[in-house]
Amino acid sequence: MTSEKERRTTEVGSLWEPLRTPKEAAEFLRVHEKTASRYAREKRIPAIRLGGKLWRFRSSDLTAWAASQVQSARQPFE
Repeated sequence: MTSEKERRTTEVGSLWEPLRTPKEAAEFLRVHEKTASRYAREKRIPAIRLGGKLWRFRSSDLTAWAASQVQSARQPFE
């Protein structure tokens, strides 16, 4: 049985997911770091802009985005 404290820690952990840098996001997506930043700027991938030019990425957002790209690539042409 899960205690109340463990349950709250899990909930907070999912809200405060660590953010990836453009370099880390690029490694995950297997693209160049500048490409990841450009995709963020063009709103092609989910990203968070901090301050003026700093981009950060949630792992869960990148995973969901990558999965959606695979799904859309599998759709037959009409």
